[in-house]
Amino acid sequence: MAGFGEFARQWVLLSRREAYQAGTGLHHLWMNLGGSAGASSRWALNINEGIYPDRFWNVDLQDSEEGGLKKGDQATMEKRQKILTAMLDCPDGGVST
Repeated sequence: MAGFGEFARQWVLLSRREAYQAGTGLHHLWMNLGGSAGASSRWALNINEGIYPDRFWNVDLQDSEEGGLKKGDQATMEKRQKILTAMLDCPDGGVST
């Protein structure tokens, strides 16, 4: 089956780490990822979308467990790259294939 029940076995939850300051275009978020197989992680996600008319999209992702990425931590760097790639592939929030 490939219905909603199967889709809902994985999730991405976003919440704010800091209150949004209007007019800055900066968002400081927590991103929680998980699935029914027991895998889960929590990331500090910073998004700078700029302000009108100079819109852009800069994303910074840090492992919340480590307090930031450490040089040489290959597994963390690979996870970060996969998440960033998926986000860039679906700028409108669509599902990547």
